[in-house]
Amino acid sequence: MSKQLTQCTTAVKKVKAVGKPFTCEICTKHFSHRSHLKVHMMTHTGEKLFACEMCAKRFTYSSSLKIHMKKHTGENLFTCDACTKQFTRGCYLKVHMKMHIGESQFECEICTKQFSTSYYLKVHMKIHTGESQFECEICTKQFVTNASLKTHMTVHTGEKPLACEVCAKKFTYSYSLKAHMKIHTGENQFECEICTKQFSHRSYLKVHMMRHTGEKPFACEICFKQFSQNGYLKDHMSTHSQEKPFKCEICTSRFTRNSSLKLHMKIHTGEKQFECEICTKKFTRNADLTRHLRVHTGKKLFI
Repeated sequence: MSKQLTQCTTAVKKVKAVGKPFTCEICTKHFSHRSHLKVHMMTHTGEKLFACEMCAKRFTYSSSLKIHMKKHTGENLFTCDACTKQFTRGCYLKVHMKMHIGESQFECEICTKQFSTSYYLKVHMKIHTGESQFECEICTKQFVTNASLKTHMTVHTGEKPLACEVCAKKFTYSYSLKAHMKIHTGENQFECEICTKQFSHRSYLKVHMMRHTGEKPFACEICFKQFSQNGYLKDHMSTHSQEKPFKCEICTSRFTRNSSLKLHMKIHTGEKQFECEICTKKFTRNADLTRHLRVHTGKKLFI
C-alpha cells in the first residue's frame, strides 16, 4: 500500500512538471507559460515595466498598477475610521488598524519587539540570526534585504534619483517626494500658528515648533548638549567617538556627517550655488555668502 502511494505521489509530481515546463533558473520555481516566467523574472531583476501616468511610480505587475491607480481615482478605497487614512485593499486597512488598537500579535522571542505581521517579524529575526547578508562596502553596515542596502547607499553617493515633475527638486526617498508634492497640491494641512508655515505631516510640525519654543528634548549623556531632533544628537555623538564614516574618494578626507562630506565635495567640483545678488560673486556655503554681504551692507553679525 505504501509503495503504491509513493508511486502515485511520484506520478502526480510528473504531471505537475509536465504542466509547468518553464523553470526559473534562479529559484527553480515552475510556470505553465513562458510569459508567466518572464513576469516572474522581474522579481529577481527589479525591472518594472508598468508605470503610473499620473505620478510616474513603476510596478512589476499590471495588477499592482491597477490597485495603485485607485489612490488617484478614489475607487473602492478602504478608509480608517480613526485617522481617515485610505488604503487600496481591506487587508492593508486591517494591518493598519492594529496601530490604533495596540495589537501586535507577532512578538520576537529574543528582544520582545512586536510586529503587526509575521513577515515583518521574519525580516526582523535576521538581525538576531546573523542573516543580514547584504553589507555596505563603505561603512560595513549590514541589511536584511538588497533593497534596504540600495537605499542606504544613497547616503554615501548623495544620489537623489526621484525628481519632482513640477519644480525638479530631487529626493532620495519616495516618501520624501510624496511629502514634498503636497506643497504643490495644497495638501499641507498642518499649519504653524506662529509663522503660518505649513507641513504635510503632524510630526514635521512638532519638530518645527521647537524652533519657536526652544525645546531640545534630546541630550548628550557625555557633554549634556541638547538637540531638538534625535538625528542631530546622533551626528553630535560622533564627535565624541571620533568616528568619521564618510570618506572623500578624491582626497581621502573623512567626516562625521554626510552633509559635511557633500559640502567638502564642492571644493573638488567647483560648485558654488550661493550667489551674491549685488555683485554676482559666488560661494560654496551660505554662511560665506552671509559674511560677504557685510561688505555691501556694512552690517555686523556679532556686536
